[in-house]
Order: sequence, then C-alpha cells, then structure tokens
Amino acid sequence: MAGLRENSHLSLNGGRTNLPGRRWRRLAMFAGLVLVAATVGCSPGDKEAAREPADDPDQARPMPVAAIVVHYQNSYRVRVGYTGRIHAPRRGSLGFERSGRLARIMVREGDRVAAGAVLAELDTARLDAQLAELKAQHHEAEADLKLAKRTYRRLAVLHRDGHVSSQRLDEAEARREAAAARVARLAASIDRLDVELAKSRLLAPFEAVVTRRIADEGTVLAAGAPVIEVIESARPAEAKIGLPLHFAERLKTGERYPVRLEDGRTVEARLAGLVPSLAGRARTLLARLELPDGSGAIDGSLAILSLEDVVAQRGFWLPVDALTADLRGLWRVYKVIPSAGAREPARVAFENVQILHTDGRRAYVTGTLDEGDAVIAGGLTRVVPGMAVEIVERRASDGARRQTGSAS
Repeated sequence: MAGLRENSHLSLNGGRTNLPGRRWRRLAMFAGLVLVAATVGCSPGDKEAAREPADDPDQARPMPVAAIVVHYQNSYRVRVGYTGRIHAPRRGSLGFERSGRLARIMVREGDRVAAGAVLAELDTARLDAQLAELKAQHHEAEADLKLAKRTYRRLAVLHRDGHVSSQRLDEAEARREAAAARVARLAASIDRLDVELAKSRLLAPFEAVVTRRIADEGTVLAAGAPVIEVIESARPAEAKIGLPLHFAERLKTGERYPVRLEDGRTVEARLAGLVPSLAGRARTLLARLELPDGSGAIDGSLAILSLEDVVAQRGFWLPVDALTADLRGLWRVYKVIPSAGAREPARVAFENVQILHTDGRRAYVTGTLDEGDAVIAGGLTRVVPGMAVEIVERRASDGARRQTGSAS
C-alpha cells in the first residue's frame, strides 16, 4: 500500500498538472463573468442619465427686460439750426487820403480807441515847409495891401482938390484890389495846406478795437492804401444768418430768439431786421440779430439760430438703445410676443423700422409695428429671436412709465 501511494504521487507530479495555476485561471474566469453581468444589467437609459447633469433652473427662467410700448403720432417736432457768423456793427479798413511816408503808428492790435483818436501820421516835413513859406508870403501880401489902401486914400484927397488926374487915382485903386486878391489867394493856399496836414493824420471814425496793422513806419503809401483795420466796440455785435423763406416769414422784428455761440453759450438775440432779397444758391433771406450787451461774442465766429419745426409724418419715438443696424439701410427692433398660455413664456421676434429723425438720444421711426406693441428698450446684445423673456417694466414711447410683472 505504501508503494502504491508513492507511485500515485509520482504520477501526479510527473504529469503537467499544476494546482496553483488552475486556481488562478478559475478566479479570472469568475471575475469576467461578474463584469459581463454588471454591464448587461445597466440599461441605455441609465447610461444617459449618468452622463447628463441635472437641468439648471436658471437656464429655464425667462430673461427680465424693460419694454417700450409703441404709441403712434402724426407728426414730430424738431429743433432746426441755421448757421451764420458774428459781425461787428461797423468795421473799417483805414488809410490816408494822400500819399506819403508813414512816420508813426500809435496803436497795436487789440487796442481800444475812442472816436477821433489819432491812429497814425504821415511825414509832413515838406508840407510844413510849404506852409511856412505861404504864411510869409501872406504876411508880405497883407503889408502890400495896407500900403495900397493908404496910397489910394491920399490920391483920392488930391483928386478931389484937382491936384491928381483921374487916371492916377484909377491905377491906385487897381493896385489896392490886386493886393487884396493876392492876400486872399495866399490865405486859400494856407487853408489847403492845413487840410493836407490834417489828412496826414489817421483818425478813428468811431469807438473801436484795432484788429490789424497792415503797414509799419517808413512805408511809402499810395493814397487810399489800407494801414489799420478796426471794428466798432460801442454797440453790441450782430449775428447774420441766412434763413429759408418759409422760416423767415415766421419771425417777427423785435422778438428775441435763441442763438448758440461758438463757445457753447446760448443767448437771446433780438431780430433787428430781414434783408428783403434772396441771396446765393440756397435762396435764403439774411436775418440780422442783435446780441445782448456783454455777450462776449467774437467777430467772425459762428452763430446758430435754433428754431422749432413740425414735420407731418406718422411714426413713434424709441430710444436709440432699442435699435440695432440691419441690412439695406433698415434698423431692427426686438418685439415681445405675448405668451399663448399661462405656463408659456413670452418670446422675442424682430421687426424692421426706418429712422426718420434722431436727436442723438431718441429716434423717430416708422415700420410694421402695431399700436401697443412692446419693444425691448435696451441690452440687445443679450437678446436673440425666440428667447423667452419677461417684461418687468413698461414705458410708453411718450415717456410714461409703470412697473409690471407680466408680458400680456
């Protein structure tokens, strides 16, 4: 028996039976069967549920928006501006009436001068010499005239006594008249030189401000050549603005109208008058508006007359934030379509409109929208057609506002 057990043990060892290897293979097969059973036990629906996260409640909530309620009107009012320039009441390009060398200029640009003030002078040395010569000749002529008068009186006495002939008396009378004529002629020459000397001084024709010096000392000037330019400072400046005929006919002389100056200030100017003549290619009437004292308007600067006009065209107002550009010159707005049922949210659809007028903040438009439609007022970068929205604020296109929590 002992030998048999020994032989059995040897046969088992001699064969290729390996007990630990079989055990591992059995464990691997068992694990594979468990994995297959687990995979088959999971349904496709369970897999999708495992992959998809839970719905986000914020994504399903309608977006709150503010809306403009469309209200049509048959016309709109606009402020129309017409541009002109500021002009001094009077201006002058001043020069001498006679030719000569410019000796002195007493003013510079920006100086204020009174009426009659001396602005510049010509060299008068030659005139002064001529004047001195004429005055000496005039003095000599007056002496000759005195002698001629005395001689005539003496001869008249002798002629009366018969001691002098009539011929000699007549000659004495002629010499007296000639001397008187020479005195008068020299006096006229002196007056002429005084006028020439006066014309050698350039005087301010009115109270003014010097705006330009054209020539300097030493320049030889022709008669009438401009030397200094001035503008009047005593009276207020004027705005001269061209207006269309239909606008000009509405204005009344003496009434005040708003004029915006180039520095941004607005002043009330009085209409001084309308020039009854159409000028230029634009066929406008020139309006003269007197600015108030102390306006500080600068000569040559721009001035804009602001007038109100009524345009008869049907449309409604929207804020510019409610508009976005579309094709072919049209603009797009987003209309809120009310919900069909209590559980359905309001939706967004777009409509095209045309801008008729804008003042930079609002736009007057016309289009296919109906009276009472609600248009999203702003924030259009977050809005797309078909989006669910909720109107939290309604504002009429005329500016009235009310709070609401419903889109219907």
